[in-house]
Amino acid sequence: MDEPVWAQMGFRLVFYVASIAVSLAFFAVVPVGTRWYSSYGSRTMYAYLLHLMVIRSYELCRDGTSLGSSMPLWVKALVSLVALPAVTSLGLMSARCKAVFSWVVEPKLGWLLFPDDYP
Repeated sequence: MDEPVWAQMGFRLVFYVASIAVSLAFFAVVPVGTRWYSSYGSRTMYAYLLHLMVIRSYELCRDGTSLGSSMPLWVKALVSLVALPAVTSLGLMSARCKAVFSWVVEPKLGWLLFPDDYP
């Protein structure tokens, strides 16, 4: 902390103003109404909790076969950084995935929390 106190206060003030500006920019981008992707946004927990299975499967397939060594670097980058995340996110946030894995992601624990209400 070699800077004088007034400079430190100035930096702190600049950071506060910048954080407020970024927050306002974020709120300006968030849509107000319902869009086609609103239903996907309500199922983000499925992608968060289940994406590891897809990543591990891809790694096993890539490393267990000659697929990883036969692809050029740009194809590996395109698959790993663009295609796989997009397909995984949309697939794991789909209604079909919710129907299959809802017992894992959103378990019904009423019997555990309120045992008197359940016979």
